[in-house]
Amino acid sequence: MSVPSHPEECFQFAPKAFDLAERLQTPVLVLSDLDIGMNDWMCPDFKWDESYRPDRGKVLDAEHCRRSIILALLRSRNDGIPQRTLPGVHPKGAYFARGSGHTQYGGYTEDSKEYQVVIDRLRKK
Repeated sequence: MSVPSHPEECFQFAPKAFDLAERLQTPVLVLSDLDIGMNDWMCPDFKWDESYRPDRGKVLDAEHCRRSIILALLRSRNDGIPQRTLPGVHPKGAYFARGSGHTQYGGYTEDSKEYQVVIDRLRKK
């Protein structure tokens, strides 16, 4: 872990933070010193790498959504990071995630044994 030490590094860290958050499906925080935000800095113009492409992680395309979301979930257990969908890719993609207590298949549950499977996967991640 490193911390940006000047405005240019803040600019460089932002896409890296987004990539980590998307690939690992977890919140990522970039912390900087108050000095960076409160003072005027002289720095060169920021340079954006036009070849950069975001690392979205494991994303299901429309064909995978159409075929079977459950099979995709089961194939992603090795690292604890499941595949996911992006909004608007396919109508079935909207039902792929659930925020409340759920089973490994995305169905609602209050059963502690079913929920423990999900927690174990998150711990693995």
